[in-house]
Amino acid sequence: MGLQEEKAALRRALLEKRAALPDKEGKSRAICRWILAMPQWRQAERVFLYLSARGEPDTGMLIEAAWEQGKEVLAPACGEGEGEMAFFPFESFRDLRPGKWGILEPESRARVPGKGPGLCLVPGLAFDRQGNRLGYGKGYYDRFLAAGMESVGLCYGELLFDSLPAGSHDRKVGFTATEAGVSACIGKRRMA
Repeated sequence: MGLQEEKAALRRALLEKRAALPDKEGKSRAICRWILAMPQWRQAERVFLYLSARGEPDTGMLIEAAWEQGKEVLAPACGEGEGEMAFFPFESFRDLRPGKWGILEPESRARVPGKGPGLCLVPGLAFDRQGNRLGYGKGYYDRFLAAGMESVGLCYGELLFDSLPAGSHDRKVGFTATEAGVSACIGKRRMA
């Protein structure tokens, strides 16, 4: 079995596992509390984050906190081309509309020049302790993370593994956040 087939089989199994997890709401709140305590969160002027879908850890609490703290909040929108994704600012949940995959996206595609340090909160089906991510197979975040922004992968503790299959094109996150806490990924620098 090749890498892509192995990942596809793992994706199917983990989607079922995630769907069956109890208390996703409580676990999401705990994940958010850990992220809010990170020095990287406090230092970030811009927060790049996903809008939760399909049972992912809920980022709503983080969005609200970022607005209250005066941070710029940006969410992804997929382009028409294969694998195209860019982040756009939004200031209200009313500024969101379903996008290409039925996931909420900022309605406005106005690009704003970057200002100050940013932190990217990354969705995934699963992560491992080295920072490898098993996503949904389209490579959107692999391309975005190639720029080297500080990143945190959000997942439930049951979906954090010692090791996941990964290829040379797969980009790692610097930290993982579960309901049990935030960990620097092996081989990445430690939390400040």
